[in-house]
Amino acid sequence: MEDSRRAPYGGFMGTTAAQILGIGLALATVTGMLAAGIYRNFCLFAFVGIVLFVVPKIFGVKDVKIMTVMGIVFLLLSTLLGAFAFSVPAIEENDESNMDGDFGSLVIVEQADGTYTVSVTYTGERTGTMQMYVPKIGTTSFRVISTGTVDPVEMTGAGTVYTYNGLKLDSGELHAMYFEIGP
Repeated sequence: MEDSRRAPYGGFMGTTAAQILGIGLALATVTGMLAAGIYRNFCLFAFVGIVLFVVPKIFGVKDVKIMTVMGIVFLLLSTLLGAFAFSVPAIEENDESNMDGDFGSLVIVEQADGTYTVSVTYTGERTGTMQMYVPKIGTTSFRVISTGTVDPVEMTGAGTVYTYNGLKLDSGELHAMYFEIGP
């Protein structure tokens, strides 16, 4: 009678099917981690590397050549995914000039001196000072955008249109714009 402690999961681990499953599971897990931005929160890329190494090992992958090929496939997959998701055409395609809720149109006009004039329409019930936040976008991970903290600038208003003149943006950088009615 065979000792079941020596054959985990009925002898499945270490078979070719288990190795393929382990490699696929590892690639899917780390690609999902990159897509969700989890790698930024937990031990950076070290955690991605550990998952990419340990999961196939658990499923019985022992050949260094297979692990190397898997690493190269992951490198190419993540590079291509990042290039297609965050290339300039992809960013321009997803640029939104209309906003949700009580905010209407957003108009940005470049002035001759290189600064920008920003106008936004607000038709909501809240009253107070319109504030605009324009942080630089640090890193992106699909729909997760990491920005730095910035102090708001106060916009002047006439009716439902609020304007800010003289906004300076760094050339070659991505910026996000947030608007808020404050006290």
